[in-house]
Amino acid sequence: MVDLRKIPYCTAYVDGTFVKGRWGGGYAVFDNKNNLIYQDCGIGNLDPELMSMRNISGEMSAAMHATMWIDYHVGRGTIVHDYTGLSKWVTGEWNTQKRFTQMYADFMKPFYTLEIIKFEWVKGHTNVLGNEIADRLARQAVEYEEKWKF
Repeated sequence: MVDLRKIPYCTAYVDGTFVKGRWGGGYAVFDNKNNLIYQDCGIGNLDPELMSMRNISGEMSAAMHATMWIDYHVGRGTIVHDYTGLSKWVTGEWNTQKRFTQMYADFMKPFYTLEIIKFEWVKGHTNVLGNEIADRLARQAVEYEEKWKF
C-alpha cells in the first residue's frame, strides 16, 4: 500500500448533480503523477434549502469531503471544480447569501487560508478525466443512494 503522506501534493476533482429530485456529490483524487488514488460519493439530505440549490449542494458537499480527505491523508492539494462559486465564496469574491453557502465558506476558509487547499476552475463536460469521474460519481451517489465513505 502506498504511504499517502509521501505524496507531496494531490488534486481532487469535485462535482455535483441533481437527478430524480435528489442531489449528490462526488470527488476523485489524483496523486502528483496523475494516478487515481481515491474516489468517493454521497447522496444529500432533503433539506428544502439544499434541494433548492440542486447540483450546487452536491458540489459544496464534495468539496468539503475532498478537503477533509486531503487534509487527513496528504496534507496539501488542489480542489478542481466546474462551478465558479465554490472558490469565490471562500475567497470572498462572491457574497454568501444563503445559509448553506455561508456554512460552506466558513468550513473551507481555514483550509484555504492555511494553504492546505487551493482552487482551480475547469470547464465542465469537456472530457477532463477527473471532472468526468467526479460527475459520474455524483450521479452514482443518487442512483444507488450511496453514503460518503470518508
